[in-house]
Amino acid sequence: MKARIMTSRQLRLAVALASLISLGQLTPSWATNEAAYSSSMPQTYPRAYALWRAHLPRRYRHIGWAARFAGDARPIREVTLLGRPMLFFETCKPRRCTMDEADAAVAPDGDEVFGVILQNGRPIRVGKSTDNQIACLRAFAESYVESTC
Repeated sequence: MKARIMTSRQLRLAVALASLISLGQLTPSWATNEAAYSSSMPQTYPRAYALWRAHLPRRYRHIGWAARFAGDARPIREVTLLGRPMLFFETCKPRRCTMDEADAAVAPDGDEVFGVILQNGRPIRVGKSTDNQIACLRAFAESYVESTC
């Protein structure tokens, strides 16, 4: 096997990166306790997941990205929805995130869950929710930094 020699630019970049890591200014993702992702809902919040499945329209129960949040999942977010603390779960169908998406709000104790599924851009409600709650879910989905509605 032939040894590969680093160029001076590659060496400088490696030293700078190692310095940032050692100073704690840059932490590689594998070295942190990353936030739980929406795809972990069945394991992390089994009560909420059971409610989600119970309220899910029958035709979506076999679709993994909608039923189990098994698509392109994003980190679970703590949000305030109409004055109430909730957990926000979001996933989408791989390669079709703009048209096929599932968003859910879960009470921290797992006793309440509601959401919306977008299929081809058309919203389908899951669980009992108001128009204001659905509007908040869509606002959270469209703006990753938004945490209050």
